Amino acid sequence: MAYYSHEEILKETNGGLDIILHLYPQANKCIDNNKHFKIRDENTASCTLKQMPDGNYIIADWGNTNGDGKTLKMNAIQAWMNEKGIEYKNALDEISEKFGIMPEEQLKEIRKPDFNKRAAKADEVDGEYYFDLYEQDEIPKDWIAELGPYAKLEKLKLYQWHAVKSYRLIKNREALIWSSKENYPIFVIKEDYFKKIYQPKAYDKKDRFRYAVDKGRELGNFLHGLNQAYQIFIDKNPHEADGYSESEEAAREKEEGGGKPKTELLEEIILCSGDRDALNVAGMGFFVVWKNSETSQLLFEDVKKMRKIAKRIYNVPDIDPTGILQGRKVGMFYLDIHTVWLPKELREKKDWRGNPRKDLLDFCEVKRGKASKEFKELLRVSYPFKFWDSYINKNNKVSWEIMDIYLISFLAHSGFYLYRKEGAKDDFVFIQVIGTQVRQVNAVDVKRFVTHFLYQKREDIRLRNYVQRAPQLKPPALTDLEEIQLDFRSHFPEGRIFYFKNGAFKITAEGIEKLKPGTINNHVWEEKILLHHFKEEKAFFTVKHTKDEEGKQIIEDLIIHNSDCEFFRYLIQTSRVHWRKELETHADQLTKKDRAAYLKAYKFSIDGPGLNADEIHEQKLHLVNKMYVIGYMLHRNRRRSRPWVPLAMDARLSDAGKSFGGSGKSLVWETGLAAMSRLVKINGKNKKVLQDDHLFTEVNKETDLVLFDDLDEYFDFRMMFTYTSGSFPVNPKFGKRFTLENDEAPILGGTTNFSIRDTSPSVRRRLIVMAFSDYYHLEGDDYRETRNPNLEFGHDILDEETPPEEWNRFYNFMMQCLQLYLTIPDKVEAPMGEIEKRNLRGKMGETFLNWAEVFFSPLGENLNKELDKKQLMKTFIDDCEIGKFKPSPQSFKEKLKFFCAYQGLYYNPNSNEKGTDRIIRKENGSTVEYVMLATGDHVDVLNSSTEETIPTGVDEQAVKQAISNPRKSEF
Repeated sequence: MAYYSHEEILKETNGGLDIILHLYPQANKCIDNNKHFKIRDENTASCTLKQMPDGNYIIADWGNTNGDGKTLKMNAIQAWMNEKGIEYKNALDEISEKFGIMPEEQLKEIRKPDFNKRAAKADEVDGEYYFDLYEQDEIPKDWIAELGPYAKLEKLKLYQWHAVKSYRLIKNREALIWSSKENYPIFVIKEDYFKKIYQPKAYDKKDRFRYAVDKGRELGNFLHGLNQAYQIFIDKNPHEADGYSESEEAAREKEEGGGKPKTELLEEIILCSGDRDALNVAGMGFFVVWKNSETSQLLFEDVKKMRKIAKRIYNVPDIDPTGILQGRKVGMFYLDIHTVWLPKELREKKDWRGNPRKDLLDFCEVKRGKASKEFKELLRVSYPFKFWDSYINKNNKVSWEIMDIYLISFLAHSGFYLYRKEGAKDDFVFIQVIGTQVRQVNAVDVKRFVTHFLYQKREDIRLRNYVQRAPQLKPPALTDLEEIQLDFRSHFPEGRIFYFKNGAFKITAEGIEKLKPGTINNHVWEEKILLHHFKEEKAFFTVKHTKDEEGKQIIEDLIIHNSDCEFFRYLIQTSRVHWRKELETHADQLTKKDRAAYLKAYKFSIDGPGLNADEIHEQKLHLVNKMYVIGYMLHRNRRRSRPWVPLAMDARLSDAGKSFGGSGKSLVWETGLAAMSRLVKINGKNKKVLQDDHLFTEVNKETDLVLFDDLDEYFDFRMMFTYTSGSFPVNPKFGKRFTLENDEAPILGGTTNFSIRDTSPSVRRRLIVMAFSDYYHLEGDDYRETRNPNLEFGHDILDEETPPEEWNRFYNFMMQCLQLYLTIPDKVEAPMGEIEKRNLRGKMGETFLNWAEVFFSPLGENLNKELDKKQLMKTFIDDCEIGKFKPSPQSFKEKLKFFCAYQGLYYNPNSNEKGTDRIIRKENGSTVEYVMLATGDHVDVLNSSTEETIPTGVDEQAVKQAISNPRKSEF
């Protein structure tokens, strides 16, 4: 009996509704409302869903009938049978497991045979298997149905399938006995010394097959079904048997002119990929063979024997990546075998475990009653890999003919295709696909492959000469190659795949996983494969992060486990914003010996004891920010919620309009990121760079990053933001315009030696800044020495002499940066104190800053005092001899507010204009605007004496509000 009854299953699945909605999610909006939904490819939806009086749901398929003109109606279990192509009992079993009606532990207990053991008998030999079998006519029909819809009893008999009551293995003088059950069938295929035990219901896939080879024999390369086919051939053609001798009657017929009896070949032999595949094809009426295991070889002697007895040999491989690879391998070696490819759409169907369908049994289950007819059609249109034919011409000489369709098929299975590529001269290129790797080729490469293939096969020189001149291999004819669509994306929301010489590695927040061959659906261009072997190493760092009570992300700490990677060391150095205090001020106070020891011990350290806790934490934040941004760029996944533009800039406070450079910003891009990604570099010094109609001429689908290098002081980032999300237009100089979709477009970023002039919230939200300390610098301008990465490491980082172990450390570090980005939920920004000061200086300008520092000096009398704004601006213009470019009242006010933010002052803490930060007074019948730049101490005094300091005639409430909440200018 089934695990659960029909009624119990419907009860446990909401009258079968859960099952129906699992099969057809589109029916969710059609429950009891007479709306229609589709369960097949049709123009008009033709199915309805209704709950019956007993509480169970049925599907009425108005577009289908039972053959008697009546509408086909199905309950949930019937719908499962129809969709999955299986029998009733199997449907009950599958549904029980799929919907968790039976607990997993109970299911494991049921999906295994009964097991016992006893002492071995005297005549039982250690290492041998013994079987207690059903008579063939006693095999339960349910068991045969388990083998597939076309499995038949007579075919089980022919191919030596037996139903097993029990089998035993003698081991260490014990008999280990496994017995079948009503719900747990066991079969054995017995041929000669070879036996294969099959348990289709085993819970673990590894337990479904077991080989039982006679003691002293090896598994070898056994081909099931060949002996049976050969025997049928001999029965038809006794004269072909080994040792055949003619009878007197046959000899007399021969003397009388009858000649040698005519040989009658089998129409075909079909090589199947598995036991049940073969059994179902046999049930369709064909002769079948199949290998005894996935690892066994198809031997030449066996193929020669099949060629002798059959007109044609077919091979039906699975259509998963491994099966396709094996099918091509057989076809290329045995050129005359016809390869039968199952329809690609089969992969879109899922079995009850949710896996894509792939083999002939799946085909039979999905197609059901149509499978036999459609399979015959697949045989009819199958091709051999041999793309030529020979014949005797009218001059009685051998001639050849290239079969065009066969040639195209041969080239496709050799990996040669037509691929439409944006920006290509003719809109397409020739490519060769080898596994997941793709390389661009030309017509000469294609022709050379074919001629070399014939040479390797030692084909007739006359054939090779004929092919050498064949018009089918000339460039115009090769445009008939099969066109293919490929997905080259290596990035996805959960992570990214990187390809190395030793395989593909998938990086997610959970870790690094080496992908098995055949499990990757995407492809990679040959030039994007990293030319090193990769081996995972232990973590270089750990970042601790949490959220505060308000949900704000907090980076608590960075722990460095290993800093041997030179690129990591470079990032550490460029994050040491307090290096002067540590390596000069602090170190200079030490003895010469202690100073040398300190500089050696903390040469590549982010947390040296020469700094206090706050300074160390700030440096760690800079380093985490850099690693996070690197991870963001490596992820390469453009999310509309994160349209960030990474910007590398100097952390050093400098005069506005002045830049230092030399801090190593570009090395992140041009050395680190470019070593793992395809980078396009654009000169950012050109002020009109974004107006170039061919700006992205080098960009295509394979571009990961676009670097605007050395951006001008006045660069308008808003123009760049239009390219950071959504479609990405490209206008190549020597090709046709095209548009990349959002998930195909690259990440944009930049470097600059200047401050950001536009610090509006929208700009700050879109930029993600990396601040580089001036640890690396040139001698002079208050620097003692020249320091750069090349001098410090003794060589260029990641150059042609970098040893493999350093490359491996680099790849591990970069992948761990990607993991960091995928692990931390919110944006990690650099601590921006010094950078904000640079921005403020840039906004004020050096002229105003120098004047304001003197005018509002703490030693003067102008702080904490109301000053006539109009007169103050005139003083500035006169003192600085401002000529043509005088500030407007509004821009002058902004400069004052920037100066307050720069110096930590308060702007108009006693404002009296409600809803503004303005101070307005009435004097002699006129309105006068005042400004006050106040210190924190003065604001404290105002706060403590609010009632006493409110001038007569002033809006009391407004002044109280201003004093209680002073407006400190913000960047």
